[in-house]
Amino acid sequence: MRKAAFKIAAVTLLFLQFCGLPVIAQEFQGPLDPEALKGDVSILKDAFTKLHPALYRYRSEDDISDAFDDLEKAFSEEQNLRTAYLALSRFTAEIQCGHTYANFFNQSKDVRETLFEREDKLPFTFVFIRDRMVVTNSAVGDQLKRGDQIVAINGAPVRDIQRALLEHTKGDGARSEARLYDLQVTGNGRYEAFDIYFPLLFPPVFGRYDLTLANGRNLFVGAITAERRQWRLRTVGVDVSDHPDDAWKLDIYDDKTAVLKAGSFVTWKMELDWQAFIKDGFRKIKAEGVQTLVLDLRGNSGGDPTVPAAILAEIATDGFEIPAQQEILQFQTVPDDLRPHLSTWDQSYYDWTDKTTPLGDGRFVLTKEERTNASIPANPDAFTGKVVMLVDRAASSATFTMAKILKESGRATLVGETTGGNQRGITGGAIFFLKLPGSGLEVDLPLIGYFPEGEQPDAGIEPDVLVTITKSDIRDGTDSMLEKARGIARGN
Repeated sequence: MRKAAFKIAAVTLLFLQFCGLPVIAQEFQGPLDPEALKGDVSILKDAFTKLHPALYRYRSEDDISDAFDDLEKAFSEEQNLRTAYLALSRFTAEIQCGHTYANFFNQSKDVRETLFEREDKLPFTFVFIRDRMVVTNSAVGDQLKRGDQIVAINGAPVRDIQRALLEHTKGDGARSEARLYDLQVTGNGRYEAFDIYFPLLFPPVFGRYDLTLANGRNLFVGAITAERRQWRLRTVGVDVSDHPDDAWKLDIYDDKTAVLKAGSFVTWKMELDWQAFIKDGFRKIKAEGVQTLVLDLRGNSGGDPTVPAAILAEIATDGFEIPAQQEILQFQTVPDDLRPHLSTWDQSYYDWTDKTTPLGDGRFVLTKEERTNASIPANPDAFTGKVVMLVDRAASSATFTMAKILKESGRATLVGETTGGNQRGITGGAIFFLKLPGSGLEVDLPLIGYFPEGEQPDAGIEPDVLVTITKSDIRDGTDSMLEKARGIARGN
């Protein structure tokens, strides 16, 4: 599947190159030094084998060895910034770790301007419903409408486009559902995965895309920047935002149901005092006699674990036990030769000697004092009403853990889709930013593996009530998940 998907993208690029199109002629800067790229592979291999806690969690040693060989082979051939970034992304996707990728936001200004901020984006937002691309909002007026289905772009079937993009997209384990969710375009945020990978693999032809719709209609649309698309959507009343504060909201309805929307746990970008928001929100919920609380965590892929802990504390009528797990590191101190290539926000991450103990198999476990809290105590002032949690495929990292806690405790009814994340374990907690000097590219390298005891499935958390989005939901503007949650609140 991997070779077939890559072949589709390669044929598209060869066709455009044959046509002499400007997008290929620019070639994303000149060729990179092959000797310098060889050094990048050596640094990457050294760092990942010595520091990455989940390098062999989902893949065998042979699989990872093959992935390194593929990257080394790619980097031995002539590369520019575009092809080097794609090759590096293919490698990181092979590891199947949701926190390991060539992070869009952590690249240098030069890389971001050269690769990500071009006028090569689709002028609409969409979701993937399995292998269907369904339009959610249009920045080209009535040419496209909500619910329209795109079946091909520039002659490439959507299913083949998906297959090619999945080869570059991060995710925990082998499951593709969460990766496809990550590949939708919402119009929110500065960078989205589809906006990054798609135009690098399937660039516009003469500055435009030829769309084939499910009804047989063909439509040419001009390529656009993400910023321009966001501006156009706002002018027609679409609520898009690139600020995490806007992902938080509390609504209280006449039927004594409250909906707390927390669309992100990424606190370092917030201006909002999220702790005060939670405290004030629950004071209001209790003061107004709310009987059912809907925690809307759709679109939330995690972040600071202290945020879900604060929310859980407010509904902890009997307390919560955190699922038993080991918090594993692959190292205690970072080798001196790797330090020049690494950066992070906390200098203590370079030396874990006083915070870990050896497991006896070359790995190290955080001491009891350093580990994540094993429980959240009962709160005598907790909200005592019914709790419903809305989840979707975005739920990973801290959001995945919150969903797991609530489901296993029975404190909430989970409504929506199977989560992202993985029951076999996830990574995070601390991250190094690995800068590769030959290419100038950066890779996120997580340091802590959160691994459960015993054998677990390569799967997310199943909701108690499965609700999947449909094409008609999008066309009609229906929020079937929220409707189901409010039905549960009414006792249905």
